[in-house]
Amino acid sequence: MSAILIYAIKSAIVLTLLFVPGIFLLFKEKMFRFNRITLLGILVLSLLLPLCNVSLLSMDHVPAVQAIEQGLLEMGVPVEVANLSPALSPGEQVSKPFPWFYIVSILYAIGVMTVLGIRLYEVFSMGRIIRRGSIWTKREQDGIRIYCHAEDVTPFSWLRSIVISEQDYHENGREIILHEKAHILRRHSLDIILLTLVEAVQWWNPFVYMLGMYLRDVHEFEADDYVLLSGVSAHSYSELIIRKAVGASSYTFANNFNHSLTKKRINMMHKTNPKRSLRSRALYVLPMIALALSAFATSEFQKASELIEQTVKPSSNIFTLKGTVPSELNVDHYEVLIGEFGHHPNDFPKGVKDTVNVKDGKFEYTKTLDQPYSAALAAVKKDGTKSLWMMFFFVPGEDCKMDIYGDDIDDFTLSGSKFYSDWEAFRQYEKETVRKAKEAGSGKFADEYRKAIADYNRQHKDEEGCIMYQYLFGYELDYAIADGIQDGRFGNYIMNKRQIHKESEEYYNNIVYIHIDSEDKLFIKKKGEKEFTHVSPQKLMQTLSKYKNMPTTINISTEKELDHMERTVTEVCRRNNLLHINYMEVGETR
Repeated sequence: MSAILIYAIKSAIVLTLLFVPGIFLLFKEKMFRFNRITLLGILVLSLLLPLCNVSLLSMDHVPAVQAIEQGLLEMGVPVEVANLSPALSPGEQVSKPFPWFYIVSILYAIGVMTVLGIRLYEVFSMGRIIRRGSIWTKREQDGIRIYCHAEDVTPFSWLRSIVISEQDYHENGREIILHEKAHILRRHSLDIILLTLVEAVQWWNPFVYMLGMYLRDVHEFEADDYVLLSGVSAHSYSELIIRKAVGASSYTFANNFNHSLTKKRINMMHKTNPKRSLRSRALYVLPMIALALSAFATSEFQKASELIEQTVKPSSNIFTLKGTVPSELNVDHYEVLIGEFGHHPNDFPKGVKDTVNVKDGKFEYTKTLDQPYSAALAAVKKDGTKSLWMMFFFVPGEDCKMDIYGDDIDDFTLSGSKFYSDWEAFRQYEKETVRKAKEAGSGKFADEYRKAIADYNRQHKDEEGCIMYQYLFGYELDYAIADGIQDGRFGNYIMNKRQIHKESEEYYNNIVYIHIDSEDKLFIKKKGEKEFTHVSPQKLMQTLSKYKNMPTTINISTEKELDHMERTVTEVCRRNNLLHINYMEVGETR
């Protein structure tokens, strides 16, 4: 709905830019057909131009603008527009905003429906009046049908029908029918339908109604001109217009003879034709079109559109999780851990930890997020025991439904928005793939598994849920990721994950094995060396200091629990910022 509102605003801007100058330049001149074409062109352009985004016309690329910005930068003046949507802390609690979106949407929809409802009512009413009360009908050679009424009805026409009272037909039938026939032959009813469409889109814009007045005036001028060209004298026709000016049709949709602009019509009939050169004034629309397209393409307008979108629509930063859990699992609550890109939740130094209570087998969690985060849930039972973490993504603007059916970290199903539906579809496919690969035998398991996953990815490379599931758990997927995902909301995560993978490779290029035997002796072996070397604590410290601040993996093994020495070695590693430490099984390095 927010896109429709932004479209309506753009449409109103276009109409206003193109219409207002014409009031002073064109629309008061005796150029009926030309003015009508211009007004209809403005209506059409107001519907089409908002759909265009021509980046080449953006003022961001204008050399003069760039020169001004560069000059300001050299003077130390910042030229960046402030961020209209500041990042939100992942720990920020959700506050229910005032429902502007629903209020604005309802008001806009009411306006649109009101305009369309009134016009539809007029159409049905005209159809009823055209057929009811008619004492006779007459079909003209050009397909126009005349309906003559005994009652005193105001003459009007709609599409290919003319309504006239019996008295008017006998007294001034020729002039009135010529006038209404002109409306039909010029297809003025179609103009009114187009005008109504634009009025519905821009019902709040006063200029659209002003344009409608000018368009209806032009219709009357054209019809009057047709009557005069048919041989009716201007003097007698002017007298007829004055006599009929006391009546008025109640149908704005219809073209009616008693259109209340008597003075304008009479003045226009006696006005001399302007020079053809005046038509060149219509060229004013070209710079106005360029201005509108340029404005729509600028980054400032795009940011303003985003601001409007954020103002009127519900926050797209809200993630909602609703879940169910069987009562026999005795879950008291869930711990929720939200962390930073590319890390396991247990490693989140700046992560956010929340608690979600379970009531009657259900739980619900809502969080405001500025970007997708890898996250995890752990069940805390009523006896205080805690399960392992269940990992997936918290994605702003998405709704997730989680049905937990067991204690294992994989005992749940996801549904909800498309992201989580795609996520769950891949999970189920992977389970079935593992089962089939195991049936193929241990020698073929890896090849069968990789082939099946690669085939699935090629068929579903545009599905965020499928791709990001694999990224979270360390799959190599660069070949299968669509550009829309890499450049989309997970772009930062993917870049971060690639960087972590690169750093991991560097860690494994620098590997140091440290072994502590049962007598508290220290042994060290570097990558590429075959045997361990006995070293003193001081020598160990000197060796490790050479790797200070370098990506290095430290593998520590012990033959028995030696808390003091283990803590000492660990502390040495930490002092040298060697934090990638693995604790290995006894004998694994010997």
